[in-house]
Amino acid sequence: MENTKVEEPSVIYNPLRTTAFPISGACWHELYPKLKVHEIEPLLFNHLKLSDYTDTSIIKRYFFMFIIMPPENLNHENWGKYFSAKTGIIHNYQKIDFELFKQANETEALQMQAEAYLQGILAIPSLRGMKKVFFDTAKMYADVKGLFVEKEWLEK
Repeated sequence: MENTKVEEPSVIYNPLRTTAFPISGACWHELYPKLKVHEIEPLLFNHLKLSDYTDTSIIKRYFFMFIIMPPENLNHENWGKYFSAKTGIIHNYQKIDFELFKQANETEALQMQAEAYLQGILAIPSLRGMKKVFFDTAKMYADVKGLFVEKEWLEK
């Protein structure tokens, strides 16, 4: 996979720095090596600005989490998807099918994560607390998909 199209900006991603697009994952320990948060989060940090998708300073972060757990593990069933006006954080997650992810090779697993992230973007307007807040979901979806396509994580 050739990754030469996306130019890296001069600001270097630092995982200890607060980012507008933090990503995490609740992933079964055996599958954790396939979880590519360390590749996706810096890409978003380096190429996106949250202010491009909202006309308000109320939204400070879009926190996203991948959930990749066995079906019998219900620990993450009741997590909320919502916007907190108090903290300015959109909280969102997407589940990825455990068995499919388990069977996937590294490339397929990254593609599954890219697709899940895009599905998460589409869910933003329906999240609790987002009804009265402008967020340009279509623009963010297009921008993120463009980055994923350029990195060859997704097809056009």
